[in-house]
Amino acid sequence: MKTKKLLAAVLLSMLTLPFTACDNESDPVNEELAIKSLVVLNANSEGITTLTTANIIPVMEATNPLTADEIEFLYALREDEKLARDVTTAFATLFPDSKPFERISLAESIHIAAIEKVLSYYEITYPALDAVGVFADSTRQSTYNELIARGTSLIEAYKVTAFLEEESISALSTVLADVENNNIELLVTHLLAASKNHLKAYVRQLASMQVIYEPVVLSAELYNSIITAPFAMGNQYQVHGQSGLMTNTRKRAQTQNGLSDGPKGEVNRYGECIQTTYGEAPGSTSGEGRVGKGYRGGR
Repeated sequence: MKTKKLLAAVLLSMLTLPFTACDNESDPVNEELAIKSLVVLNANSEGITTLTTANIIPVMEATNPLTADEIEFLYALREDEKLARDVTTAFATLFPDSKPFERISLAESIHIAAIEKVLSYYEITYPALDAVGVFADSTRQSTYNELIARGTSLIEAYKVTAFLEEESISALSTVLADVENNNIELLVTHLLAASKNHLKAYVRQLASMQVIYEPVVLSAELYNSIITAPFAMGNQYQVHGQSGLMTNTRKRAQTQNGLSDGPKGEVNRYGECIQTTYGEAPGSTSGEGRVGKGYRGGR
């Protein structure tokens, strides 16, 4: 028992190391905008990590419109953030004295808004969120029900949410290899950093309760590298395009003629792209589990 308490104390001390900011990324743009840069990711002293949604569209590049696979992936990503939000919301209600659940639930809501910003930037029509704890996709519905059932105590609830962040880290790390769109890559990179910070936040709570969390999904090496590192902080990103350009079409129109605003795609509540101006819909089944249909085991 004394050994476990000592290990917990050591772990807690590692998780409270001072922050160090990441190096700024170099991303040259035209001279008018070269001095303008924005931070997208923000983390507080507890590791609660949000994205500054107002800064997302300004740092987006002009790219091709989204393919059906990319539209379906972004929607699946939104549903996964909803899953994380809904689980932490439920635990915040069950354990009202545990403030991390309430705060991380709010952070997950901001992550959802960030993904919706990207969908709107590409002029994709998407449905509103379902109610808390409700998912059109049966796989995510089953996952939600199972995770809530496992959170029978505060310690178990922290373990459940840490496990969920482990899954996110694994999935987001894998999917980055398949992402070709620079704007989606930026979004996924920031959500990955947020998941690492939130995993550390949950592990720190468990350590304060003299509980050593054992990783379930991640390798011991990767897990240890995450929890012993400082919380991830946001890089500076160059602004792309003139001020006030809120869609990919308008940024592309700076260098291309004949482009017009209007819907460039649509996804239904089951995560299926039913229309896109760039390629065919729905997405290909070859994208299952990666960038397109079926990301993280969903449809």
